[in-house]
Amino acid sequence: MVTDSDDFFRLVLPSAALQHEALLFAVVGFAAYHHTLKNPNGQIKEFLQYYNKSVTLLLGFLKKKEKYNIGTLLTILQLAAIEVREEPAPDCNPGFLLTWIKEYLGDWVNLMGHQRAAFEVINQLFTPQSAVQTAANRAILTWYVRFDVFVGIMGNFETALPREWFTAAVEFYRAQAASEPDNVMWKIEERSASLRLISMEMSILFGKGARGDLTGDGYFAEHRRLLQELHDWKDAWHPAMTDPSFLVPDFSTSEPVEADPIVRPFTPGILYRPPLFASTLLTCEWHSILIMHGSQAIMGAGAESQFSVLGQHAYAICQIFETVWRWPSTPKGSLISIHACIAIATLFVPREPKYHMWIRRKFALLESMG
Repeated sequence: MVTDSDDFFRLVLPSAALQHEALLFAVVGFAAYHHTLKNPNGQIKEFLQYYNKSVTLLLGFLKKKEKYNIGTLLTILQLAAIEVREEPAPDCNPGFLLTWIKEYLGDWVNLMGHQRAAFEVINQLFTPQSAVQTAANRAILTWYVRFDVFVGIMGNFETALPREWFTAAVEFYRAQAASEPDNVMWKIEERSASLRLISMEMSILFGKGARGDLTGDGYFAEHRRLLQELHDWKDAWHPAMTDPSFLVPDFSTSEPVEADPIVRPFTPGILYRPPLFASTLLTCEWHSILIMHGSQAIMGAGAESQFSVLGQHAYAICQIFETVWRWPSTPKGSLISIHACIAIATLFVPREPKYHMWIRRKFALLESMG
């Protein structure tokens, strides 16, 4: 996630795991997976024993048809996070690469299965209003929505959660930002929730287009409206989210950059230190969503200029990725949070061997991180 202002993953999730055995094995399995990756002599069985135990306990609980609880939902989400894994980018044409991107987040069928299961539990446990009333609920909703939106956009169908779930989150964060104007995290959360709302509307549009329910002028009118929404979203950032006093101006302690780098890092104005580091990641997500949006309407005489614009967004993602990777103070896990962005960027970087090699190296890096 772009931000975890309530410290859900460090404090709340481990505490919940102590109360739910299936979740405990899922959390330990996730940790064991990363530990195995970092251990040169690590063996996959060290991770699988916990993962398999969690799956067995979860299936046993579901077969009993007992009443769902927060532990059930968190177990499903944590197992889905374990299903999410990277594969090296192939050197191939854009059409085949798009197909690969759709498989990119690991076992596609399993991921969709987890997403549907989580949807069923969420609908039994929450309403759109109750889902935003506690820090734990909001983290769970955000965690699920990331899967929901991704599956919807990549699969060309609508999100499982209806619009009111997305708008409830936006309205909540907007109200909190108004009541605590000096708390920049509420402003960041509101912008993040608003971007998820636009992404949800994109999934609706792409789904209608894939089914043939909306074509021609109607499709492109809605496509243009969402493009304007995306630009308006960025223009509406509160100045506190881009406070220049939080920009990182000095990279002297970073790893030296070669004389003629393929992707030039440390461009002034793109990297913010905490608590505004999330602004850097949000910008990266925005570029990736613009690419996903633009790639659905490349056609006609203006195709070359459209490719050029999307290429600029792709390069901006690569710059952010390279800078985040090289900065010594980057928060742990940051590259994983933007791995989908770099995957989308691969569609529109220059079709040159040096860029292909750069991408391969970044995906090898991501794979080594789990």
